[in-house]
Amino acid sequence: MTHYGNRVRECRERLGWSQNYLANQVGGPWRQTTVVRVEAGEQPLKLTDAITLAGVFGLTLADFVGSDRSPCQCVAARQALGEALGALNGALEDLQAARP
Repeated sequence: MTHYGNRVRECRERLGWSQNYLANQVGGPWRQTTVVRVEAGEQPLKLTDAITLAGVFGLTLADFVGSDRSPCQCVAARQALGEALGALNGALEDLQAARP
């Protein structure tokens, strides 16, 4: 289970989230101490929790639990895409404002 705990920690840290913030995003019975136990491999990750965590991180379940690549790569790609889309939207607004 440490494997998935490491994935939880990698994604959380990549997003710059605290353990408490992640627990709040997951909701339900999750608390900061739950995140600590999952990341340390002391608490098994249930399938329902894995599905919820994948959604919270903006990943598919396959990307979150898949063994071929780090889910952080997917999180990083989604962050970069979001930033690029934000910049593109800003440029479009500037272009529209500059029209006579």
